[in-house]
Amino acid sequence: MGIEENNREKAFVIFKRLHDREEYSGIRIGLALCKKIIALHGGVIWIESKFGQGSIINFTLPKK
Repeated sequence: MGIEENNREKAFVIFKRLHDREEYSGIRIGLALCKKIIALHGGVIWIESKFGQGSIINFTLPKK
C-alpha cells in the first residue's frame, strides 16, 4: 500500500494508526517494537516507500 513521506516516522510510534481500524487490523506495535530492539543494539531502521505501490523496511546493526 505504501506510506506517504510525511507519515513514515509515525509508522514507528506505538499504537499510532495511519488508517481506520476497519481498513487494516492490528494494534500497531510491530514496527515500534522493531525500532526499540534495533536502537538498543545500536542500529537504525527506516522505511523506503512509494505511496500506492508498497514499502520496504530497512535496518542496520553495527558489526561487533
